[in-house]
Amino acid sequence: MSRGNAPEAKNARRRRLIESAKARGRQLEIALDRARVRAAQAIAPHDEETITAERERSRYVVKTYVHRQTGSRIRILDTEAEDGPRERLLPATDGHGEIMRYAVECLDHDSEPQYYATLKDATKGVRNSAKWCKGCRQTNVPEMRPKVNARNKQLAQHRL
Repeated sequence: MSRGNAPEAKNARRRRLIESAKARGRQLEIALDRARVRAAQAIAPHDEETITAERERSRYVVKTYVHRQTGSRIRILDTEAEDGPRERLLPATDGHGEIMRYAVECLDHDSEPQYYATLKDATKGVRNSAKWCKGCRQTNVPEMRPKVNARNKQLAQHRL
């Protein structure tokens, strides 16, 4: 008869203790990092000019969306961003001389980009891509939508 735990159980317990100590150490580091960030934010003044300047240096590709009805990939571009490629789109102006900073383009149908002055308007343009993109308009027919197609296939299989 042996006394105590088997060597395998002892090794497993030792490994568990080591791993849990490492995990506690990582959690402590994360908590310290969060505290440092909060302290830095409390020290640094919230300057509106700094926040605006950071927005101005935003990325060229603001966001890429997948349209929920058509399945088309549509992206918003910031034409005044500093990190844009050489062959990037240039800002456009409307009839009143206002600069249209954001361009919205459909990646699937290669249509002409649409320009908007604000990011909010550009996001609305993404949702209404069927109004300005010919390919999105054709796929916006209910029978052509990916979601409707999947549902119709499922219903057809269910009826068999």
